[in-house]
Amino acid sequence: MKRLASVLLLPALVSACHRKDAGQSTSSGVSATSAPSAAPTARVKVVTDEEVQRVTNPGQKAPYAGPMGTVAGVVRISGDSSPPLDLGDAKIPLGDCFEAHEMYKSLFREGPGRGLADALVAVTGYEGYKPVPAQSVAIEAKGCAYDQRTAVMMFGQTLSVANRGKAAVTPQLLGSKSQALLVAIPGGDPIELTPQKIGLHKLVDRSHEFAFTDVYVVPYPTVTVTGKDGRFEIPGVPVGTVKVNALLPSTGQTVEREVTVEANSKVELVLELNFDQSKFKRAVEAASATTAPPPSAAATATAPATSAP
Repeated sequence: MKRLASVLLLPALVSACHRKDAGQSTSSGVSATSAPSAAPTARVKVVTDEEVQRVTNPGQKAPYAGPMGTVAGVVRISGDSSPPLDLGDAKIPLGDCFEAHEMYKSLFREGPGRGLADALVAVTGYEGYKPVPAQSVAIEAKGCAYDQRTAVMMFGQTLSVANRGKAAVTPQLLGSKSQALLVAIPGGDPIELTPQKIGLHKLVDRSHEFAFTDVYVVPYPTVTVTGKDGRFEIPGVPVGTVKVNALLPSTGQTVEREVTVEANSKVELVLELNFDQSKFKRAVEAASATTAPPPSAAATATAPATSAP
């Protein structure tokens, strides 16, 4: 249910900016906790510059060079507290996996003042093409966990996964064509992963099956994820009236506000999501009831063969 809601929202965020930019999407936000550039590593180019331009700049516009401002603020949660996160059959071991227990114990994470962590923030509706940032989007692994539950990046960027823990990490990005599995050695060079299409991906760790990060890939650079305190900051927004959206992937909830961005100034706002546990439970049960089960192995094995055309 939560995955479905997140997937359905992504096209809406993408199309919001295409309205003004001849089919090109514009935005989402950049968080105050945006990761710094990763250390340089050898990388295999799996997406060409031509592909990136075709997706992110179909109108072949020059980069926006007009006045810009900043959108900042906090995303908060109200209503019920978070229930436990259902990890299915995956079990987090004791001992060196303290960070994993903290990261994956609840459906959503909140900090002081009910600031909401891991919310994707997007600014949309402005005009102009913003090119791909040069830096990678960095994620760190430590204590059997990734350091964030949500990540967002522009198509054409790479995801840099560094191992800051004691045990080996085997990152894999689900949602794009399979790339060779590489092991991130503790304290070694980061592993670079490149999404090959727009949409929702999932970063997993084949060394720790419970570890994950939802990775959203969009055709614009103005995107971010809130920190544990719920704060975010999105610089470089073209002036004018824009929409600010927040998405909590774990519940599929969204909120939207319209603000006016002025040159060399910062717009501060508060975005709030309300969580109703009973309503969320009913929605999950309804979604499960309407999902057809996959064919059984026995049925597949006994199905009659068909000849090739």
